[in-house]
Amino acid sequence: RIADLEGEFAVRGAIESLSDGPTVTIQGLSIAVASDAEIFDEEGNPLLFSDLLVNQLVRVSGDIENGELTATKIRVRVRDDALVRISFEGVVVEVFDGGFRVDLEAVGEVVVNITGETEMTGELISGVSVRVVGTIEPDFSVNARKVIIKRLLQVAPRRVKVHVGQSHPAEVILRSPLDTDVDVQITSQDSDIAQVEPPMVTIPAGKVTASFEVIGVVSGETTVIVEVLELGASVEVPVTVRGELRELELNFRPDHINMGTDQSRRVALTLNQPAPELLEVVLQIVKSEVDSGDGGLIISTGVVFQQGDRHVLVGIESVMATGEFKIQATLPDGVSDDLEVEVRARSERELDQEREKDGEDGDDTHDPEDAGDDDDKTDGDPDREEGDDNSESGGG
Repeated sequence: RIADLEGEFAVRGAIESLSDGPTVTIQGLSIAVASDAEIFDEEGNPLLFSDLLVNQLVRVSGDIENGELTATKIRVRVRDDALVRISFEGVVVEVFDGGFRVDLEAVGEVVVNITGETEMTGELISGVSVRVVGTIEPDFSVNARKVIIKRLLQVAPRRVKVHVGQSHPAEVILRSPLDTDVDVQITSQDSDIAQVEPPMVTIPAGKVTASFEVIGVVSGETTVIVEVLELGASVEVPVTVRGELRELELNFRPDHINMGTDQSRRVALTLNQPAPELLEVVLQIVKSEVDSGDGGLIISTGVVFQQGDRHVLVGIESVMATGEFKIQATLPDGVSDDLEVEVRARSERELDQEREKDGEDGDDTHDPEDAGDDDDKTDGDPDREEGDDNSESGGG
């Protein structure tokens, strides 16, 4: 066949003859073979022209110039064209010497034969999913050319990199959902370098995922092993922990605020890294210009960082006292930070504006009689007289 209008060709068939030149004859066509022609066997391995055989099935392609055919590529085809090639996926139900049985949906069990030429990737055991590429035999068994074992269990990511004192999320993934709950055991080979939390997760029936955390302890490398014992499946996840353990720091953001009397504000209390565990923070007023029991401010006695939190909000409420205050937040290990608070008296204008705003947010209705009275007012209009009929219509 002519592949296109640029003078290229391709032909398939059995080699009828070979001659010096070199030349190959296929289907009555005498085709010269270029000195740099690419020749491959059915597996893609390079061959010499002298390796070709009469009656061998080949595909030849090349160029047409002045009516002459010149081959630039020759590819040997499967020698027995009668064999039917097939590829499919299924679950291994039995492994025996020289092969295994695969359960195919809507087909049933198929026998797969393993030969010395079969390429195998992965460990072949009952229960695993496989992809098979091969040819069908007269008895409907399959001679496998390639068998690819697909993992029942995977972990994402495949490699974890985490800093000291921090955690990294990971996910256990089943290839397909099961009818019952699946327990997954998670173990760190060196818990002094990295720990896992929790050490056991359950994938519910009908689901395919569950999550866990890898926590960096000290700099180094280790491996986390994820296992489903009832399926005989396991995955190893390399873990790299980098950096040095940093001291936990506590900071108010911002560290100074101004507020008026009888107001409330919220500020953020932050950590320089995720909380390694639940942390209770004690809050207290350590400086006050007001000699009163509450110190002129109302604050929570303490706030809590849950594990993994980086910040929490702290509520502060002023009363009628003015002055400068200092609030101190302290972690269980003694790490602390201070917040400066200045409370000033609000002006009458600010209070009026707040009252007006509260009024707008409340009752917005008006007395219709008052509205009518406003319409009757002359506003000092010299052209309007007391007995003018327009005043009555305006009042109406």
